[in-house]
Amino acid sequence: MPDNATLEGAAPVEISDLIKKADNLLDSATGTIQNVSRTADNLDAITSKINNGSGTMGALINDKKVYQNVSQATAEMREDAEAAKHNFLMSHFFHKRGYEDSADLTKK
Repeated sequence: MPDNATLEGAAPVEISDLIKKADNLLDSATGTIQNVSRTADNLDAITSKINNGSGTMGALINDKKVYQNVSQATAEMREDAEAAKHNFLMSHFFHKRGYEDSADLTKK
């Protein structure tokens, strides 16, 4: 530096400003941790109910009979839809849309 040169400085950092920012960050982190904790508690309650067989999901997962009934109903609906495709009164409806044969569904 040459003689009598001037250096630009920066305003000093106020400790009180740093403390306020740190307090705000801690408050935000505390709120986030509380939200995560509530969410974890809710998930724990839901999975506990499912594991105990409570509710629809619990019954579907834990009760083989409910699963078998749903599976059977699905198979019957598939058979009914296939029969409807070949019914004289309804075949035109499916043919017009390109769904006369279930293999056509994969093409579209």
